[in-house]
Amino acid sequence: MDNNILSLTPRRMAILWSYKDDGNVEIIAVNNDKQEQLSKFYEDELSDVDIALGDSASISLNSTGTKIWELCDGIDTVEDILNKLSQEFQVKKEELLDDFISFLNYCDSLTILDINWRSVE
Repeated sequence: MDNNILSLTPRRMAILWSYKDDGNVEIIAVNNDKQEQLSKFYEDELSDVDIALGDSASISLNSTGTKIWELCDGIDTVEDILNKLSQEFQVKKEELLDDFISFLNYCDSLTILDINWRSVE
C-alpha cells in the first residue's frame, strides 16, 4: 500500500446530504458538467448505487458506502478508515483497498469528497 494514500484524511464536501429511512445516506451532487461521467461510472462500476440524472445527481449509498461516507470526516486517515472497515466487515484491508480508492476517486470526481485533504497535526 502506498503510504501517501494511507496518510490522506478525506473529508466530505457535499453539504446536501441526509439519511434515508433505511439509515443509508443520500447525497445531492449539483454539477451539470459531470453528468455524463457520473452516468458512465454508474453503469460500469456502481450498479448498487441509485442515481437519478437531471440538474443534479442524487446518489443513494448502500450500507458500505454510508459507512465510508461517515468516516470521511477530515480527521481519520485512509489507513484509519481501512482499519475500521476491515474490523466491521471482517475483511482484510488489502482486499478493501482497491474498491475503497475507487469509491474515493468517484466521490472526488463529483466534488462531494476531497481526497487530497490533509488535516493539520
